[in-house]
Amino acid sequence: DTLGWFPEAIDAYTAAINALRAKMVGMQVGMPKAGEAPGLAMSLILAELLTYQAILYPRCGQLAQAQQNCTEALVHLQTLSTTPQQQFGMALAQMIHGWVLHDLAEDEAAVTALAAARAILDGPQHRWWLGQAELLLGLAVHSLGRHDEAKAHFMAAAQIWQALGEQRFRCFALGRLAELAREAGDLTAAQSYLTDVYQLRHLLGDRVGLSYALAFLGDTALAQGDQSGAACWYTEAQQLAQELGNHHVLLDTHQGLGEVALAQGAWAEADRAFHAAYRLALEAQRPQQMVMALLGRSDVAVAQGQVRQAHTFLREALQLTTETRSDPLQLQVLFHVAEVAQHHDEPTEAARLLMLICQHPAAASLLQEQATQLLERMAESGVALPAPAAAATPKHLNAVVSSLLAQGFLD
Repeated sequence: DTLGWFPEAIDAYTAAINALRAKMVGMQVGMPKAGEAPGLAMSLILAELLTYQAILYPRCGQLAQAQQNCTEALVHLQTLSTTPQQQFGMALAQMIHGWVLHDLAEDEAAVTALAAARAILDGPQHRWWLGQAELLLGLAVHSLGRHDEAKAHFMAAAQIWQALGEQRFRCFALGRLAELAREAGDLTAAQSYLTDVYQLRHLLGDRVGLSYALAFLGDTALAQGDQSGAACWYTEAQQLAQELGNHHVLLDTHQGLGEVALAQGAWAEADRAFHAAYRLALEAQRPQQMVMALLGRSDVAVAQGQVRQAHTFLREALQLTTETRSDPLQLQVLFHVAEVAQHHDEPTEAARLLMLICQHPAAASLLQEQATQLLERMAESGVALPAPAAAATPKHLNAVVSSLLAQGFLD
């Protein structure tokens, strides 16, 4: 967010790539064959340029171009993967490809690419890059709802970077561990991880990282029910993010301050904050954050008795989850749909959705706990609960979501 040189660097790589391609055409160099050293060397350089440019593209929201670069780089490298340098090039291209696939919500494919990269990097000479692969694998499996695997990958990344003395990168892994702990309802562990991150960022003088840590501390305070504390953390993070031009943190703080205002019954203030978060998420092409902002606006609408408006927000959120293909996020939206349905004369449908959440392996433990509590309250009020679904699988989840959208349940 704070590095305006990304577009210039992309242009510089484009110029270098085009110049090398022109030279290869002039020398009639295509895919190298055995013993063709000039062709091999040029293909390796081209693959490296494509890969390093691909690292920059996601920062500018150009995911399709990043994916195209990675695919072309891998085509070149697959004919060259014999020397250690070529093997490393293959691992780097696979890792960047996995990162891009994760950003495109193609997480099964991302895990495959990242696991291939990790296998090549699993040695003493590439420990820093192995830490990156572990972190990205954690992100991808987390999106698939595999929380224990995600924790193992984040722990591995943190340990690698601690051993290397790379405290800045260790902070990334600790922050993800805090997020997992918060999702699991272990707020003490989340607070502990975040305190470490805050102290490390402060010692490093990393103001960008500090803005993220402050926002995370706000999230944890909010989860602990400390609304005033959360507001303080979010406000401090927002002020720092505005100074730095860090739009990602600005988005998160708008979302967080919206949650605080919602909890305090300040409906207009909450809706403004959620709307601001939605706009920033839309500009940054972050559909998952768009979904969270829509859920916030839906909560505000329900609190004011505007059920039809809530349905509008929930329908858009549900539609976005079909594009992101994130089971945990889809289940979170379904919980909000069930809450609205339970309060507004659709208890049978609400119970069916809540039962699905309780059974689905991708649902966060805290979300399952909330769904169980709501089901228990419904049963106490005389609602007949459905039998467990035959199979709480991704395919079944997709069918439920498609059915809700097709039958106009939220119209």
